[in-house]
Amino acid sequence: MGTVTPARLRGRSVSPQTRQFANKQTTVFQMAAAFLILSGCGGGGSSGGASPVTSAPPPAPQGTATARFDAPSSVMAYSPVLLDGTLSRDTTLAIASYAWTQTAGPTVTLTDASTAQASFTAPQVSSTSTLTFQLTVTDSKGGASTYSGNVSVYPASTAQLVPAFIALRFLSAVNDNMHNDAVPIDGPPLMGGSAIIQATLSGVVVNPTFTLVDANGKTLGPLTISTSGSGSVQPIDFAGILTVPTVPFRVLAAGTTADGQKYSLTSPRLVTPMNMTVAFAPSNLTLAPGASGATQLNIYNGGAAASFTVQFTDPSGLLANDANVTVQVAEGQSAAVPVTVTFPATLKNVFAPKLTATASVTGDPTRMGATTLPVWLDGSP
Repeated sequence: MGTVTPARLRGRSVSPQTRQFANKQTTVFQMAAAFLILSGCGGGGSSGGASPVTSAPPPAPQGTATARFDAPSSVMAYSPVLLDGTLSRDTTLAIASYAWTQTAGPTVTLTDASTAQASFTAPQVSSTSTLTFQLTVTDSKGGASTYSGNVSVYPASTAQLVPAFIALRFLSAVNDNMHNDAVPIDGPPLMGGSAIIQATLSGVVVNPTFTLVDANGKTLGPLTISTSGSGSVQPIDFAGILTVPTVPFRVLAAGTTADGQKYSLTSPRLVTPMNMTVAFAPSNLTLAPGASGATQLNIYNGGAAASFTVQFTDPSGLLANDANVTVQVAEGQSAAVPVTVTFPATLKNVFAPKLTATASVTGDPTRMGATTLPVWLDGSP
């Protein structure tokens, strides 16, 4: 483009100052013309004007959900499996929905696939197989997160498929133990009282029904207990609260296995409930070598007045002498037997020697019980 001279300066004699001003005006005219040309060259604009300027749409709101689930790493075929998505979190919003899908492996039927916890029954396989599951959680603003995990399924042998009643235990709640919620109790439970009961079964049992029966197999009543711990780990524990019958009893478990076989199993031993209880109070002691401590043995008698014989088993020499005694206890009453123990100064490599006490009434199997006192070594300076 050539130099543009305003019309009013053409053919006239001008001063240097005037010409310098004109040149500045020319430069301004050139810049303005270049801007108009560039504006008119934009793609998609309407004729005779510049393209309209459009702004990008605002980003979709993003949530803060994080999907996560827990599942057993490996299970036996036909085992019940729980996929636990309650580990999923959202730092600021509520999780609005859960969606479970299977993405790999032998196909299974997912139960409760739109809830936080889904479940399925492991398929029978000829060799160890991997099943992959995906959980998608969506928060209240539509933000979604997805997590995938695997469960390995190994074949079940013929022996593993057969149901069996492994054990029956009675437990006592422990409030001052940071490692256990309950521990096995010594001896049978107290008739007419409440006790924590635990039944252990093996095989591919599914939702068994439990019943109390007497020594002749006659039904005493239902027993409501449920899976305790993981139902996909063999053997399987079931636990709950039992109102103890006043007669000897067994526990009957019945149902249908995951591979379609009916079963009826009876607990291995006949339980004769006690008509008494026996326990140390306090239930344990902590002593330095050579130090002594006091506890008492409490005996409760739920039957007619009787004479109880108390015998001690003391392999570590905690008692100073033979403390076997006989004590009379009235009906429905308790008696306390004072006991003093000493941690032997010469005892080596034993950090918790035990003293066991057995109280019984001659000729009455319902009034015989045992309890154990652990004496911990005080290792503090």
